[in-house]
Amino acid sequence: MFDLKSIVLNVKSVLFNIKSDVLDIKSAVFNIKHNRLDITSIIPVQIEKRNQ
Repeated sequence: MFDLKSIVLNVKSVLFNIKSDVLDIKSAVFNIKHNRLDITSIIPVQIEKRNQ
């Protein structure tokens, strides 16, 4: 029984690690999207400055 419990705990910790990795990936993707928005908002400003 003890072995079974430890296996279950290991599986749970692995699943928890996977979930946290997925969250990290999601936040990384969100940051990339956010950075893209920043880039698209910066570029027109630079073009406007050049035209002046």
